[in-house]
Amino acid sequence: MISSELSNNNGLLVAVLLLLYSIHGWGLDVTPGYYGYTLGEHAYDLEDRTQQLTFDQVRSPSIASQFKGRESAYPSFAYTDAAVWGRLELNNTANEKITWLLRFANPFVDQIELYVEDAQGQYVRRTGGDSYPFSHREYLLPNFVYRIDLAPTQRTTLYFRITTTESLILFPQLWEPDRLSEYLYEVTLIEGIYAGIVMIMLVYNLFLFLTLRDRGYLYYVLFLGLTSLYVLADSGLPARYLWPDSPWMNNQGTFVISGLSSIMAVVFSQNFLKTTIQAPRLHWLLHGFSALYGLAILIS
Repeated sequence: MISSELSNNNGLLVAVLLLLYSIHGWGLDVTPGYYGYTLGEHAYDLEDRTQQLTFDQVRSPSIASQFKGRESAYPSFAYTDAAVWGRLELNNTANEKITWLLRFANPFVDQIELYVEDAQGQYVRRTGGDSYPFSHREYLLPNFVYRIDLAPTQRTTLYFRITTTESLILFPQLWEPDRLSEYLYEVTLIEGIYAGIVMIMLVYNLFLFLTLRDRGYLYYVLFLGLTSLYVLADSGLPARYLWPDSPWMNNQGTFVISGLSSIMAVVFSQNFLKTTIQAPRLHWLLHGFSALYGLAILIS
């Protein structure tokens, strides 16, 4: 009799806890006026190593149960051949319609498929990634940004699928539009200052080359220009301003630029140290490094 009562009480306790979770613990509560959210620790992910799962399949109970959460704000999958599915549950706590911007901060993602519920409750597929021309992006920004509209007190589940040939680190973020504009303004200002300083150095050393006819200055200009371009490529700016309609450069540009920068570093070192006279063996060894960098560019 006592054990039966304990069992009933335990069952009632579990039911109450599940009810409380369904009321208060569903997904991520998003509140107007909040600066923004990092979503890595709030999302659930699934690695599809076959890259064959469809959107309907990942929503089926048998597959949906395989999604797992992570404690990291920026989950890393390193170099993976898998398609990474993400699931994110959002809860609008306001009694008004609000707009958020979902931002994938990693600019080196080949393919993004985002599935968002529309006003009729149907999922709409939106695409992106650096395998598309820059004009394909929903917002013409260096990273991938999507508008998310939430009706008053709406609960919704977002899904996204990501594939890439580079190291995959998820940087999903949710921003208020004004806050994201402020943040991007500050970042662009810093990048502009950096680019301005580099440009002054390039022009100055190019002037020295034209005046003194010393090839060392030309090698330094090429090395500095390529290295700076590689640094800026990490922000996604070259994809916007230099090759907006070249998905190939979006995917392979960083490899090519880093390889050419390394070759120019070797050439500049050879010229500056006068290795042909001072260290002939080192000179040929450095030639070997240049050949390896060139081979790496061709392979990439």
